Amino acid sequence: MECKCSLRQEVLSVTHLGNIIERTKTEVFGVKGLAFVQELYEQLEIQLIVAKILKQLFELT
Repeated sequence: MECKCSLRQEVLSVTHLGNIIERTKTEVFGVKGLAFVQELYEQLEIQLIVAKILKQLFELT
C-alpha cells in the first residue's frame, strides 16, 4: 500500500511541475530560455510516462 500512495504522489507532483513549466515557459523565458525549458519539460514528460507504467504494474500485483 505504501508504494501506491507515494507513487501516486510522485505522478501528481510530476504532472503539477509540467503544468507550471508549460505556463511559465511562454510568459517568463525569452527565445534562448525557451529551448532549455522545453528540454526540461520533455524530461518531466518521460518521468511521468515511467511513473504511469509503474503505477499500472503496482496495481497488477
